[in-house]
Amino acid sequence: MTLTDLVDDRIANTGAAVIIDVHSYPQHPSRFENPNKSRPALCLGTDDFHTSNELREQALDAFAPLGDIATNTPYGGCYVPLNRYQHDPRVSAVMIELRRDQYLTTPSVANPAKVDSLASMLATLVAHCTPKVAAD
Repeated sequence: MTLTDLVDDRIANTGAAVIIDVHSYPQHPSRFENPNKSRPALCLGTDDFHTSNELREQALDAFAPLGDIATNTPYGGCYVPLNRYQHDPRVSAVMIELRRDQYLTTPSVANPAKVDSLASMLATLVAHCTPKVAAD
């Protein structure tokens, strides 16, 4: 099943879909990147059409403990399937780009405490994006 299929299914079942696209990037820029761009602990990628102010604020609040957060730098935008891109307001999206030193001790060894902390922040964001179901 593709992401397009998953988004279509989510819209069919709930009327909306929220995409949280998670990536990481190195502390130092690659040869093809602009070395003058900021490399914050977290880069929040947004889109004028698919990222509401509310979703942006929820992401900023969830990851606030990192302190060093920038929007759309060094990377920008977020993933939305082309069949929904820029015309379907039922699809919301945000990209989370974590600088790797935020969860790695060395280039190949994860720091369990940092991973747990980041997982908690991500879970907070997901909880904010999940519709609350009324109890019977």
